[in-house]
Amino acid sequence: MSDDLWEYTLQPQDEGKTFQEILKRKFHFSTKLIQQLKKGEFVWVDGEFTFLSATGQSGQTLRIKLVAPEEATIPGEQLPLDILFEDDYFLAVNKPAGQVVHPTPRYPSGTIGNAVVGYLASKGDTRPFRPINRLDRNTSGVIVIAKNRFAHQQLAWQQERGQIKKVYLGVVSGVLSQDHGEIREPIRLVPGSFIQR
Repeated sequence: MSDDLWEYTLQPQDEGKTFQEILKRKFHFSTKLIQQLKKGEFVWVDGEFTFLSATGQSGQTLRIKLVAPEEATIPGEQLPLDILFEDDYFLAVNKPAGQVVHPTPRYPSGTIGNAVVGYLASKGDTRPFRPINRLDRNTSGVIVIAKNRFAHQQLAWQQERGQIKKVYLGVVSGVLSQDHGEIREPIRLVPGSFIQR
């Protein structure tokens, strides 16, 4: 399957349901994405254009064009990019400490976003940078990037329901009195800073 087509074979339990209902209830397509699909010929059943209000039969193949032509909203740069995983829907990269995830007025270039847009552009792809998570500048770790609106909203849906787990590892120096434990104390801002805690 290419990265701009999503495909599903209707099951017996889908009989009598509209395609919109199947997409929304079974696959958690967002209302916004469904509205975008209604603006053109983006939905087909067995190769024939269909409306989302139509119903299908078990065994039919529902195909959806997920990606309307899009342009990146930040400039791409040819920067080193440590790619850990890539498929038609996601890109996972290893962010080094010291690099910002998304351009800001203070860091307008040299970010993971610039690197990803540059990497995709080198493959003839102009899609926007859609990170699923962010890390602070001085934190290293995995950044997951959605390659289309559908992938982005699917992971956002999972994140809202606690189905995505993030684990942080901290490095400390000195001699610790215990080799394991739990710190349960309030966290507050460092006086004079709006970032450090």
